[in-house]
This record gives sequence, structure tokens and C-alpha cells, in this order.
Amino acid sequence: MANYKFTKTFIKQADAVMANLGLTKYTSPQQKANNTLFYYDAKTDQYYGFYESGYCRRFIPCTFHWGTTAVIQGKNYKGYQLNRTKTKCNNLGKNKVGETIYSYNKSRIPANPLEQLGIITYSIVRQWS
Repeated sequence: MANYKFTKTFIKQADAVMANLGLTKYTSPQQKANNTLFYYDAKTDQYYGFYESGYCRRFIPCTFHWGTTAVIQGKNYKGYQLNRTKTKCNNLGKNKVGETIYSYNKSRIPANPLEQLGIITYSIVRQWS
């Protein structure tokens, strides 16, 4: 798995872009220790996270607990990966009547920090339109 280090320069740039979009930085002590960048969009009540693993996520509020992936400031949120995906087709052979059986695996494509910034910015702007 890819692992990217967020530089101080990148963090300042991401902070500036998110501030220009009206988002506020929200980073817990644990996220800070993991060098995770987290921002809140008051317009949509959504959070966006940048991770050094190359993944970026959007967290939308949910009113039910069973789908919750995060509780942020006492509220339930469902997290979604924003990264692009790739699909791999696997030929599993033939069944008893001679038909070919396939399985499909979908995996996320890690993004470098600048790509993450683009993915999240696009996602934010798209939410507003």
C-alpha cells in the first residue's frame, strides 16, 4: 500500500484551499498524531479527511446508528472513500454446463497528497451544485 508523508508546505496549502472553500480544520489529538488532515463543511454538515495512506474520505451525517463509521462531536457519520477504483476480472473456470465463471474484485487506487486535494476539492464543489 502506498504511504505518503504530508509535508508542512502541503499542510499549509491544503489548509489554505479548504479555508478558501469555507471549510474549517477539525483535527482531534489522535488525527494530529497520525498526521491526518480533517476539515468540516458547515454548508453541508460533512467532514473530509486526507490520510497519508493515500486514501481520502467524506463523512456524511446519518440518523441511524447501524451504518455509522464515525461519531464526530457526538453525531453519527457514514464514511465514504473518494478514491478512484479499479476492477479486476478473474476467470474462475467453467461450471458443469461449460459456461465460464468470472468474479470481479474492486479496489481503491491510493492518491498522492496533491491528487487527494483535487479529489476532495472536486467532491466539495460538486456537493454545492
